[in-house]
Amino acid sequence: MNAANQDGRRRSRVDAKVVELAAYRAGPGEPYVRVGTQADVAGAVALAKSRHEASRLGGLPWNAPKSAALFSSAVSADDRLLLIAVHDGEIVGSFLGMLVVHYFADGLVATDLDLSVAAIPRRRTLATRLLLGYVAWAKALDVAIVQCGNTTIADRDEFSMSFAIAGFRPVGNVFQHQGD
Repeated sequence: MNAANQDGRRRSRVDAKVVELAAYRAGPGEPYVRVGTQADVAGAVALAKSRHEASRLGGLPWNAPKSAALFSSAVSADDRLLLIAVHDGEIVGSFLGMLVVHYFADGLVATDLDLSVAAIPRRRTLATRLLLGYVAWAKALDVAIVQCGNTTIADRDEFSMSFAIAGFRPVGNVFQHQGD
């Protein structure tokens, strides 16, 4: 199952499927989606930081070393995924996901850690393509449940359509205590 070695990580055919599916709508002049490398980590972290600060979690202090380590681990670990969207040589989108064993069962669940898209034209289309790449990755690994907790991105309302187009449906609510 191993293919070429890039940036010190053994790449699998899963990666090629992810890129193929996620980028299928990319036309001339549009951002393209690919699997992230170590060279992408700093740009992806910077984008995630900007979206974090604009989100409901913006009051939590950003931990740059922790964030960089998390994004970096997604490039080298088989149970994590970093997708990158590039336009004119700049990172304009990223998706960070991982596999976990469900806490009440033995099956794997794919879950997200970050979806960030810069303020560019056709943002929803790009968010959809990143989500479709994530789904393709999870399905190629025979993951039974693919979930995404669209709770931290600043653009929740705008991206709700992207989640629906990518096949996600609401399955519950996230409640956050607002204090006394």
